[in-house]
Amino acid sequence: MKLKQYDRKLISELPELVRTNIGGKRHYETPSGSYPSITTVLSIRGKEGIYAWRKRVGNEEANRITKRATTRGTHFHSLLEQYFLGEIDDLDTFSGAALAKNPAVWYLFLEAVQVLETKINNIYCIEDYLYSDEYKVAGAVDMIAEYDGVVSVIDFKTSNSEKKEEWIENYFIQGTAYAKMFTERTGIPCSQLVIFIVPDNGIPQIFTKSVDDYTSLLKSAIEDFNCYQEQKRLDI
Repeated sequence: MKLKQYDRKLISELPELVRTNIGGKRHYETPSGSYPSITTVLSIRGKEGIYAWRKRVGNEEANRITKRATTRGTHFHSLLEQYFLGEIDDLDTFSGAALAKNPAVWYLFLEAVQVLETKINNIYCIEDYLYSDEYKVAGAVDMIAEYDGVVSVIDFKTSNSEKKEEWIENYFIQGTAYAKMFTERTGIPCSQLVIFIVPDNGIPQIFTKSVDDYTSLLKSAIEDFNCYQEQKRLDI
């Protein structure tokens, strides 16, 4: 089975950033200095909920679930990256190795592709590093492309079960940060967020939002992180 070949407008002038670890937190060395990753910035939001979940299920089970989710997500992202770059053009010839490596992820990938082929074109970024001097954050974006004809940040997720919108506010804030970084670096407006989640049942969930709706929350999250870091410094 032949797959769609996408039009790509990849931005070649985006810098290669060096990822570093400062105080146990991920940072990126940019031409303007060291900036925390947007994932690091958002990590302090909802910490109480994570601690409560670990206490409820126990550390051993929490570690098992986290490791499984990380492995599944890494394989899924790898397949999508190869697919969008045109490295998987025939499912029949590629499926054998993919099935042997992780059959469950291959199934999720096939379900995702059926939807994505009708939605995405004109790809600008795939797993590229971005940063913002205005917001002083950095990170690696899954994808920036046209989704239903609108330049969008597209974030791909796998999940054990379906998500409710109120559970994933951080995803929208993270996507907004990438949109701001991309526009700052390229001058190309990016106005839409697309969170594409594939649960274990294989039925994709697609959440589409406006970047404008989450800009104030992004600013607040960065301010909270900076205050948190300053308080930690004073407590030393």
